[in-house]
Amino acid sequence: MKLLIGQIQTYLLVLLICQAACVRAVSIFCKKQLEFKKTGRLLFPVCLFFGLMLLNLFGMSYGTFHFSYLLFVLLKHLLFMGTVLWFFQDHAAKKLLTGSVLITVLTLTENFCESFLSCLALLFLHTVQQVPEPVLGEDETILFLCIRTALVILVLLWTASHFNPEILFFGRTGRWHILLAAPLLGITAVIDIANWGACNGILVRSSTELGIYYDQLFSHGEICILTALSMFAASCYLFGMNKICLEQRKSSQYHAQVAVYEMLEEQYRQSERLRHDMKNHIIALSGLLAQEELEKSRDYLKNMQQSANLGTGEEATGNSAVDALLYQKRKRAEEENIK
Repeated sequence: MKLLIGQIQTYLLVLLICQAACVRAVSIFCKKQLEFKKTGRLLFPVCLFFGLMLLNLFGMSYGTFHFSYLLFVLLKHLLFMGTVLWFFQDHAAKKLLTGSVLITVLTLTENFCESFLSCLALLFLHTVQQVPEPVLGEDETILFLCIRTALVILVLLWTASHFNPEILFFGRTGRWHILLAAPLLGITAVIDIANWGACNGILVRSSTELGIYYDQLFSHGEICILTALSMFAASCYLFGMNKICLEQRKSSQYHAQVAVYEMLEEQYRQSERLRHDMKNHIIALSGLLAQEELEKSRDYLKNMQQSANLGTGEEATGNSAVDALLYQKRKRAEEENIK
């Protein structure tokens, strides 16, 4: 009994340390993507830490209180999403997308690490230590928890440095980003349902003569392969969309630059025509004044003054891209006789 209590205390201490490190990594990830509210910088990690600890305590009591696994993971996902939505001040769609990426990264990384390490441990116990029917115990659980936390932190920091939701938001509506988050949450749901099936005995089983060792190995291997494929699909989807949006942004910037050059070229041509016209006007006025044709000179100047108003309305907002856009729209309106 004392040994069991000591193992539980050791597990809780390790869980406390790992949970604090994971919450710190989550805070760094969210900080790089979103802007904290005034009290969010302090309350976000505190609420997330105590919320996770409370959920883990419920999870440890699963056998006693019959705490549903699907309800457990749902509450965990809602905790992450809720804290992101509550303690940050950016656009709701941006927060939803960031929270979805966070939940997907955590779920896939934790499950892959757990299943992969379980396969390695079972193989080691069976082949090296010659245990006929190996079963993973408390020591392996604590070791897996430490390794899993370290891997989750590394993946979160790597994702934070490579994922930029601003690129995905360029020229898009909030509804588009809600739809973008849906496949990520769908992938997470598939893994959660697979884990729920494993918790309820829906496993990949070998033939009866192979025994429980191969049943465990095949089941963990199934989860490992499924999670690895899900990680690959989520990565290709997320960073593929990020790449597409980045190329679209570069294309938009390129077309804006082309429009600027076209506007400058048109203005140069107009200035050349104006210089040529002014030269002719000066010659004509000089001839009229030389002949002392004052009335004709006044009429000529009056016509010049009226003609000068025809070219007004040039755009000058201070932004070359906006000027180019307004210039193109105005020219098209003039060509189609639209006032």
